[in-house]
Formats: sequence, C-alpha cells, structure tokens
Amino acid sequence: MKFLVSSHFVAVFVVVVATFFLVVDVSGEAGVEEEDDGDTSSTGWRGWKRYMSTIPIVSSIWSHSGERFFGGGDDKEGSSGQDKPNYLYSAGSIRKLARMEGSVYAAVKAYGDDIEEKLKLVKLYLADYEASSVNMLMSEDVTTQAERDYAVVANPIIAHRLIRRFAMDIPALRIAAEEEEEYDFVDALNAANVNGMIYPSVTEDYNQSLFSLLRIQKYTNLDTWQMANGTLEHLETGVGLDFRHAYDLGSYAAVQTPPNYALAVEWLEVALEKLNEEEDDYNEYRQLIEDELKQVVVRHDALCSTKEWTNEMEMCFSYLIREAYGRKRPKAGSIGRVKAAIKNQAQSATFRNRTEYSGHTRRNFLSTCSGNNLQSESDKARLFCWYETRKNAYLRIAPFKVELLSDAPYIIQIYDILGPTRIETLIKLATPTLTRSRVVNTKDPKLNDLSDVRTSQQTWIYDDDAVHAAFLDGLSRQIEYITGLNVRSTAPGSRTSEAYQVASYRTSHHYDEHLDALLDERRIAADGDRIATFMFYLTDVDVGGKTGFPVAGIAAHPIRGSGVFWHNILRNGTPDRRTWHGGCPVVHGVKWVTNKWILEKQNFNKHLCSLDPNE
Repeated sequence: MKFLVSSHFVAVFVVVVATFFLVVDVSGEAGVEEEDDGDTSSTGWRGWKRYMSTIPIVSSIWSHSGERFFGGGDDKEGSSGQDKPNYLYSAGSIRKLARMEGSVYAAVKAYGDDIEEKLKLVKLYLADYEASSVNMLMSEDVTTQAERDYAVVANPIIAHRLIRRFAMDIPALRIAAEEEEEYDFVDALNAANVNGMIYPSVTEDYNQSLFSLLRIQKYTNLDTWQMANGTLEHLETGVGLDFRHAYDLGSYAAVQTPPNYALAVEWLEVALEKLNEEEDDYNEYRQLIEDELKQVVVRHDALCSTKEWTNEMEMCFSYLIREAYGRKRPKAGSIGRVKAAIKNQAQSATFRNRTEYSGHTRRNFLSTCSGNNLQSESDKARLFCWYETRKNAYLRIAPFKVELLSDAPYIIQIYDILGPTRIETLIKLATPTLTRSRVVNTKDPKLNDLSDVRTSQQTWIYDDDAVHAAFLDGLSRQIEYITGLNVRSTAPGSRTSEAYQVASYRTSHHYDEHLDALLDERRIAADGDRIATFMFYLTDVDVGGKTGFPVAGIAAHPIRGSGVFWHNILRNGTPDRRTWHGGCPVVHGVKWVTNKWILEKQNFNKHLCSLDPNE
C-alpha cells in the first residue's frame, strides 16, 4: 500500500496533528510548567516536539527550514527573493495567506479524495479476499495444501470471487499504482506471478463465472438470499457474496440470452440489502443499483405481459411487479419466485407417454436436479432392492447390492462395485490428458464441437493399453457380471464396447439432457449402436451432480464406488427415448465419472428381440 501514502499526505497529517496539540495546550489541560530548565513553554508542546522529531519526514522539515514551519528561526528572504512577512503583525499578509489557503484547501481536498478512492479499492480487495479465501483456507478443517486446493475448486462462490479479484480488483490497483508512479507495488505484483500466468479476463472468464452461478441456481432452484449468504441447499459454506457480486449477477442475468429478469430482480434486491450492511459509504453504488433495478422491472413487465408464450417467459414471475414495486419495495426474494409448476410439476400420465423431447422434458429435468421425484405412487410401489447373486457364479461369493430406480425404463444403481484402489487408479490415469468435453456435430458425426451444453473435462482410456490391460480387463469383467452383456472383445477386429471415458465435473459443470444412442447410421455401421450404458461414480458430491432422467422422473445420486446401468435400445432395435438423461450441475464439490458404452452387434444374442414390436 506504499502508493497510497505519499510525503504530501504525511505533511497534511502533521499540520492537523500540530493544530490538535496546540489546542490541547492552550486549553490549559496540559499547561503545567516544567521546573528543570526554566523554559516557560508547556510540557505538552515540548514533549510533542520531541516526539515529532523522531518522525523522519518531520525531522527533515525542521533541519531544512530552521524550524520556520513550527515557529522560531529568522526572517531571511524566501525563495522568491522577497522578505518573509511577519504574519503575526501584518494584517495584509495574513489576509493573503488566508485567501491562498482556499486554493490550498481545494488541492488538498482533491488529493485526499483521490487517496480515499484508492483506499476504497484496497479495502474492497482486502475485505473480499479475507471474507472468502482466508476464512475458508485458514479454518481448522483445512490443514493441508490439498485440502486448500479442494476448498477453492469445490466451492463455486470462492472460485467466483477469486476470478473477480484477478479480473477486476487487482488490475484496478495496478492502474492506480502506475498513475502514482509507485512502481514498487507494481514490481511486487509482477514478482508474485512466478509462473507468468495470464490474469482472468472480464469478457470471458468473469462472465463465464457469472453464467455458471446463475446456471447452478436455475437448475437447482436455490434461494437467492440463502445463496448470497453462502448456503447451498443443506450445506453452510461460510462464504457468501457481497453487494458487488450480487449487483454483477443481477446485471448479467438481465442480459443473458434469453434474459432472466426474475433472477435479475432478486439479485439486484439482494445487492441493495447487502449494501445496507456495509460500514463504509458506497453511495455511488446505491444509485447505480437502484437505476438498474428500475430498468429491469420495466423490461420484465414488458416481456411477461405478452399473451404469447415463449421460452423467455419461462423465467418470468407469475405476475407483473411494476405497480407492487412502485408502492413499496419488497425484501429480496419476497416478490415471488418462478412458478412452482415450472420446476416442481408432477409428471401426469399424459407426460409419461410423451417421449419426444419438448418443453416438459426440460422442466422435468430441472425438477429432478432440484431433488424432486416425479414417479407416480404406483411406479414407486414396484421398486425394490436386492443382492444380485444369479447372473454369474462369482456373485454367489461376492454379491452386488442393487437398487431398482425405475422399471420402465429399466434403470438400476449398483453399490460398492468399485473399491478405493481402482477409483484412485482411474483418476490417476485420466488426469494428465483431461481436455474440455465436446458434443457430436449434428451435420458431421466425425466432428466434435465445444458447447455450453456440456461443460466438463474428459479423456479416454483404451482397453488395449498394454500397461493397464489387466486392470481394465478386470473392470470390464465386473460390468459383465452385473449386466449379462459382452463388454470385452469377443472377435478380432470388432469392438464389443467403446473405450472407457473418464469425465471430471467441477462446480457448475453439467451436461444437458441427451440420449446415449447415436442415432446416426454413419457412426453405428461397423459395431452397432450403443445398446447400453454403464456409468461409475468415482467420487461423492457434496451438493448437486445428480444424473437426472426427466422422462423416467428420477435422479441417480453420485455415490462413490457405485454404478448406474440402463439400456439405450429397445428390443425392437429403436432408441429408447425414455432414457433422456443429463448431468445436473455440481453445486459444491467435484464429480468424477467413468462411462462404458456397450455396443450392439457383439450382443445380438444377449439382448434378444421381443414378440412385442413396441418393446
């Protein structure tokens, strides 16, 4: 903070302190005379002079001016060549001095205001870092570097605030230092970047961070005020958001495509509430937030008053808010949330028969991600758990624990199928080659594209890897035991299954609803379509990260060492569109999964045709 305290500022500070001590002396409180040297000046004044002489800059002023600044000395000519007036006896000179001080005051005030602005930058940065990273990383529960790394990666609020500081706060401090030519501070910033990292950008990294927080909220229906205070569903993280973060979220929600005016209003309301909690004066922010809020209310009502239903209207409040807002501003979150029916609607019998993707599929997916089970009571009555012992002789010795999640379509979750050693090996094998996940190009199935539809990282581990062949063969054998399908190669030159895909999902990462069946003859000509999916969960997830099945109306929970299995193809050879599924955003934690897609042609005698053409 060296750049904030210049010699001019210290000089002004000295004058103020000098005046204070003189006033105290004149008042008589400290006017006791000393008897040792006969000096008639007070103890307060002489003691203060001795103390101030220990301050380097004050000692320098005395030594170069013969103490003229503080009294004493002579009346020699000044730097202008004029005799120094005797201000105590010259009325004209004291008037000129008083008039000049008007300009001096203006200069000092401007300088002080400039210091205050820069000090605000420093305080905001320090408060932000101390309230997020320091509080979490220095807690009693976080003792090792690995735990500190996880705390940052796993918590979306800590990660968001970290990105904001490097995208906005630290660059602002650097600019302020460069303006004051305080290059020691700039050099210190440069020295801190030992790895030569490029700072996050506002246009890309920070905006993506805003988008990810809003995505978490949209998919999981988190309460705005609780989220701002650091509560993510049942988890108290201890790190929340301040008025600046809330304002940024509200502003960004209003300009998304499509705009989410409901969340924009709520976050701007939270920003005002948070601003009231601040001890410092940030009036310039208050006016900014209030103006933005008024504009968003108008835009919300203009869009949501139309009678024609659009996708944008899905995130409107259930009623217009302009008049209610104009009469009395409600507290954050109290003006209503998204219609409960949008995210919490129960699946009706009509919806259960609709397997083509449509708006209700998306709404049901959001609902399962929010923790809702949309199965009917009769559906739930047919569900049960069991120890699997019959599909293979091995299972009579070591049976699998199986839960039926859905019987139509058939979806099961198998528990304790992977032990810690296998899990750690898979993650260790995958980590060095992880890259951003892609989706199949709809026009050319040979190409894969980056997309916000899928935001995880992934890699492939091939079964013919000479070094790890035995390990992978044992993994595939486990899948065969539980599924009864061929997973390992049965004929030279033909694939029975695809390579193992390992994916890592950090906070906010997700995968929108999709079918695993490829639905493209150009890709399935050689080995057939993906007849079934087996997915291992390699980690637990603190909050979020479920696998939602919007048509089946259920979600599988990420439980370390478990696996989920379902068929993608009906017995008549057509895709089972009841298996629409997606990865719900990870709210807090890190999610690792391994997928094994089992192919059709080498399983023609395992997944037999049915006499019923609809099966």
